[in-house]
Amino acid sequence: MLSTGFVGYDNALDSIIVAHQGGEGQKLYVDRNVILVSNDASDANIPTSFTGLANAQGNLTNLDPKIFPNISSSIGVYQPYADLHTQCDRPFSLCPPSTDPDCYYLIACHPRSVPQVLQALSSLVQQYPDAGVTVVGYSLGGVLALLDGLLLRMLLNPTTEVRVVTYGMSRVGNDAFAGFVDAMLPESVKHIHNKRDPYGIVPAISLGYRQVSGEVHIQDSGQWIVCPGEDNADARCIAGTVNSISDAKLKDHHGPYNGITISCHS
Repeated sequence: MLSTGFVGYDNALDSIIVAHQGGEGQKLYVDRNVILVSNDASDANIPTSFTGLANAQGNLTNLDPKIFPNISSSIGVYQPYADLHTQCDRPFSLCPPSTDPDCYYLIACHPRSVPQVLQALSSLVQQYPDAGVTVVGYSLGGVLALLDGLLLRMLLNPTTEVRVVTYGMSRVGNDAFAGFVDAMLPESVKHIHNKRDPYGIVPAISLGYRQVSGEVHIQDSGQWIVCPGEDNADARCIAGTVNSISDAKLKDHHGPYNGITISCHS
């Protein structure tokens, strides 16, 4: 059991489940292509500007070669995401410098980085050697789920099925990263976006980021549409529906997903 998720076995699916919860801030919104946390996150307070941070390209970093050996140096991931996934030795913030004073998204040492996940997973893999592995997550947890899925695909027996299912996940890395995920996990990633959720379009493509393949977009009617490829611009897909932050609705980030609305209650 992880305090921010869990690892367990589902007998009906014959799959080991690795699950990550979302971010732990109170209210979320998107400012300048970067996911932030604010004390007030009503749709009226989502900034209409969508110009992007001048130094956002510098926030791309390489995956840790000790965790992902022999990986190309061209593969870049948003640095706070990479740090949260692999490190547990220092706190850091998702907030860019000189930004909204209400931004307080300080991420400390989470018990869901690679060592904790692998430790929780190892005994189940030995107990159920023929089972598949499904990694799931919501919002920031979806980012961790995608990175976990990529790592597990590299570590586990090639005959072990590895699947990733996320909800409300932002873009994670650059074009090389998206291509690497698509090659390593072909048709094994499903990232679901609800209506006009702003998280599906950040960080911006213009800043060097690209969404991986496997999008499923929930329409205003509630219909689920499969959107092939990376950042499909079809009007029924998230990149075609939410062209700018002014088109977004923050409340859609919480769902509903198959009738389930995700929220945090203290």
